[in-house]
Amino acid sequence: MILEQIKAAMLAARKARDHDTSSPLGTFLGDVELKSKNVGRPLTEGELVAMVRKYAENAKEMAQAYGDRRDGENSDKYWTENELFSKFLPKQMPEAELRQVINLIIANEIVKPKQGDVMKALKEQYDGQYDGKSAAAIAKELLA
Repeated sequence: MILEQIKAAMLAARKARDHDTSSPLGTFLGDVELKSKNVGRPLTEGELVAMVRKYAENAKEMAQAYGDRRDGENSDKYWTENELFSKFLPKQMPEAELRQVINLIIANEIVKPKQGDVMKALKEQYDGQYDGKSAAAIAKELLA
């Protein structure tokens, strides 16, 4: 689903001759194709989300680095890329909802699960929709 959205956005950017949008999306799609070829299968939605997140984070870091150098033009370019990739990321669960989901996972287990079991079940059902550090802390707290 995310891959189709990115392909559609790139096609629209190319038709509009928007090089600032089509170029980073084209680079991303090339990386997806290469990674897919290397692993010998199409990438999962979770893997794609992780790649998009990495692209957004890298653009943010570059924008901040150029901002420190007072190079506004390049800083703006990378902030734009950060926004571009961020809009493809799934909405993150609020902490209260994440806590509720983890409680349900724990409650549905026959024996008391370990933290790794909870995290695995969470990833299978909600991959890319939560902050991993927060989820691990909540799971640890609820299992204690």
